[in-house]
Amino acid sequence: MNGNDLYPSTLANNVGIGTASPNAKLDVEGDIEVDGEYTYETAQARTLSIPINALHQIKNESSSSASYLVHKSYVAGYYGESGYCYFKNGSSAIPAVATAPVYLPDGAIVTSLYVKWFDTNTTNDASLSLETITLNSINNSQMAVVNTSGSSNGPAVMGTTTDNTISNATIDYTSNTYYIKMTSIENTNNLGFSKIVISYTVTQAD
Repeated sequence: MNGNDLYPSTLANNVGIGTASPNAKLDVEGDIEVDGEYTYETAQARTLSIPINALHQIKNESSSSASYLVHKSYVAGYYGESGYCYFKNGSSAIPAVATAPVYLPDGAIVTSLYVKWFDTNTTNDASLSLETITLNSINNSQMAVVNTSGSSNGPAVMGTTTDNTISNATIDYTSNTYYIKMTSIENTNNLGFSKIVISYTVTQAD
């Protein structure tokens, strides 16, 4: 490195490379090349908010052909991309499932699953879970889950629940894939979800 490009600042104990006015402990003007991993001194908290319109219904041979997932908006005329969702039509005796892929940094540690939901159904509840599937298996495993409950929270006044008990919390793409799973019942417009937020920590830069 050319010594003329190094600018120690005694005023704020900062060091500049390529800049004579460093604004941080190390302020670099230009490109940086790192040989190795950039590791944080302490784990950094991050969040991933999954839009509700990322959920799409999946069916099997037992599903009703008429059943579909509705994305409903709070405002008339909108398509519900920022509102809430539920299953419409079909049979209220048949389970219904929707999923959305989850992409977190490899090596991240999941700390919580936060979900906003509504439930005025006196018979059934629904669940929203973070799931994983190993690459050499067809069986899914539940990492975290939030269940609706009661029969008093409608879309206008939704309930919120956070699951902080995470199973197999470390993200590992060499062995697994990850997704959100909504499990409910067909033809239940009084049972659904609105917001999904995954919290996690990382120790290395993405």
